[in-house]
Amino acid sequence: MKGIVTLVLFLGLYGCTADFRSSAPTFWADGIMLEQKKVTVDDQHAKVIMQASGDARNPVDFAVVRGNDPDKRPDHLGTVVKPFRNKVGGWFSRLSSAMSKHFPQLEMQADPGQPLQVNGVSTFSGQQPAPGYLTLYSHEHVYNASKNKWEEKVTANPSVPTHYTCGPIISTFIPEKQKVYLAEFAFVDQGDGCELQVYDITRPDLRVPVVATKDTLPSSSRAYHAP
Repeated sequence: MKGIVTLVLFLGLYGCTADFRSSAPTFWADGIMLEQKKVTVDDQHAKVIMQASGDARNPVDFAVVRGNDPDKRPDHLGTVVKPFRNKVGGWFSRLSSAMSKHFPQLEMQADPGQPLQVNGVSTFSGQQPAPGYLTLYSHEHVYNASKNKWEEKVTANPSVPTHYTCGPIISTFIPEKQKVYLAEFAFVDQGDGCELQVYDITRPDLRVPVVATKDTLPSSSRAYHAP
């Protein structure tokens, strides 16, 4: 259900859902997945990896428009979430990936010599503490006379709905065969902005920025969040 909500938010940012299609994995079609679908580089194609980075951990939806595809509707590939680095966080990330199809990265094959438009957008809706409160829940210890012991009591504090959006932002480039590219959606300024940059990472020790094609749309944006 969480994956459906994310997809609806993604499509809603671009307009009518009829203008979009999705090849993203779903629980019904693909079952439980502990990792994203992987692709390999071959002699006739390029490989494109999509990741999120920076100082926020919000989900990022990626879609592509392929230059040689007669269907020019953006193809939603899935949702990326920056992984946790500690052991407990890593376990939580794998559980989230298995159930909601939110992965540390997405991978696809691309045809060389054809423009590839990569779209990225981050949306998040939730709850935050109401003014005057620091947390969503309060913890206190109360004495239970019937059990003759102290127990922890958790109380929900007043909260207000919150919404965050950064993007959509787009980068268009022309892949070359036998190369590996990274399309990186980076959160900047503590999440108040976002940027999308494509790198050539065919050599794992190098990140070479790829120049976007002319007349491409902006590849950076300021975030909107409420409250």
